[in-house]
Amino acid sequence: MFLQSFEIESLLDLKQRILPAAGLDFPLVQLIASPRRGRPRDLAWHLAQGHDLAAIYGGLAEVLEDGLGEHTRYAHLLQPPALAWMRREYAAVLGPSFELLLPEGPDGPASPLFVQARAAGLALHPYTLRAELGGEAYGRRLLALGVEAFFIDQPDLGVALRNA
Repeated sequence: MFLQSFEIESLLDLKQRILPAAGLDFPLVQLIASPRRGRPRDLAWHLAQGHDLAAIYGGLAEVLEDGLGEHTRYAHLLQPPALAWMRREYAAVLGPSFELLLPEGPDGPASPLFVQARAAGLALHPYTLRAELGGEAYGRRLLALGVEAFFIDQPDLGVALRNA
């Protein structure tokens, strides 16, 4: 079982407090929304409340080039130092939109994000493939790259891709 969230704080809380208190250790997935526009909602909420971000997010601000603040978007979490911090602190898996992992062109090299996530030791579970939007072809490409899993709306297609 994998536990996933778009919010950093919930995953940190699971890793540091909730799961250990229950005697559990499930792999955690940091989901990534739109890198340029999206911002973790927990971060937006804490900023609006004027909370101490260092107390909530630990050393994340220290590994981000521009620190942690109003400007922070999901793209900042995709910087190599942030990926390494994420892996060290709580996440076993990165869950970006599948488009962020695909190479340019059918035979191109893996995307920079793919390479950087791997270098940080993160497994990859991209989302969401859909048969009506070319999910089978994208699924084959992602599996050829070496992703461990993916989100898909048609489980039968996912099983067929895995078995192939």
